[in-house]
Amino acid sequence: MTKAAYPTQPGWYCIGFDREDKELQADIGPDMGDILEFTGAEWLDEKVGTTLKAPIGLDDLLDGVETVYAGFEDNEDILRSHWATPHGRAIREKGRVRRLAALGSVIREAFPHLSPSEQGQVTAILSVLHSSRTWQAFKDDFGMDGRESGKVVAWALRTLVADLRQREAEAAQQKKTDKSK
Repeated sequence: MTKAAYPTQPGWYCIGFDREDKELQADIGPDMGDILEFTGAEWLDEKVGTTLKAPIGLDDLLDGVETVYAGFEDNEDILRSHWATPHGRAIREKGRVRRLAALGSVIREAFPHLSPSEQGQVTAILSVLHSSRTWQAFKDDFGMDGRESGKVVAWALRTLVADLRQREAEAAQQKKTDKSK
């Protein structure tokens, strides 16, 4: 077995991706691919407590919004630093793309009789309401903490979803009537 060459830069020896001995590397840390793939988006979602992980349903989203907003509040420094730095924005973008895809799936499943355009509009408004930027606006503009703004957003989402469920039922009935003609 050849002796692994270790870098001389402080700190690098802890990561373990430089090891020549691949067996040893697996035991002591991530490889270079893992390091390059890590963005922190999943870690941030776990820290905040996001409900936009597949598979979820619309009721899961509604039931979890207050917890998510409390998580935003509890992790304010992390969220604000992600908005303020290029790397943080890149992490948020990766997470945002994943969350929008999950939300779109939830909306299509919950409202299959709405048109694709309407489903897109619903996805847009729900993504805006269920976001850390909305939490920030409530906090900065209205002085609400995450628990209070979570309650406000939960009420808004439930009100909106009640209307959407009525529209979905009407659209389903209309399609049923159209088929019977």
